[in-house]
Amino acid sequence: IKALEIDAERIVVRDYTDSKRIFYGINLAWLLIVIAATAGLGSLAARKERAEDALKNAKDELEVKVAERTRELGNANDQLHVELAERRRAEEALQESARKFRGLYQQFHVLLDSIPDSITLLSPDLRILWANKGAVVAAKGVEVADRYCYSLWRDASGPCDGCGVLRSFQTWKSENSQSTASDGRLWDLRA
Repeated sequence: IKALEIDAERIVVRDYTDSKRIFYGINLAWLLIVIAATAGLGSLAARKERAEDALKNAKDELEVKVAERTRELGNANDQLHVELAERRRAEEALQESARKFRGLYQQFHVLLDSIPDSITLLSPDLRILWANKGAVVAAKGVEVADRYCYSLWRDASGPCDGCGVLRSFQTWKSENSQSTASDGRLWDLRA
């Protein structure tokens, strides 16, 4: 019995020792879990803080960029207003110039139409672009504009030999010559 008691006592001591080891093991495991959780929470808090800082920095940078872009757009808008005002002034000046030109054009035509001599404006290919009333009268009411001068005045199919108008277009100098019309009239030409 004694041996049994000793054996039982050894089993109890061994179980007690094993229980203590299990107890300490469990406590150590819980302690490690708590430490790891605390470290994880601390790490999570640090990551959250870094993320918040990064978000704040990004927001600040965005605000700076928005302010910069707003300033640039404001400057561009101001420049457009200046250019628009300049364009309006230029358009008004152009309209005023056109109005004055129309007045001079009318005065010029009245003046040229009051001259009884034939006056025509010719293109380089000798087509009549404009004629005063004296030229219309000399053409005996025939439509003058858009005809060739040699066809109208001489009833010819080509320019006169030694045409002063052609020489004037070639040299850009004034020319004087005389020509006889198909009805025998003598024409004093100045180009």
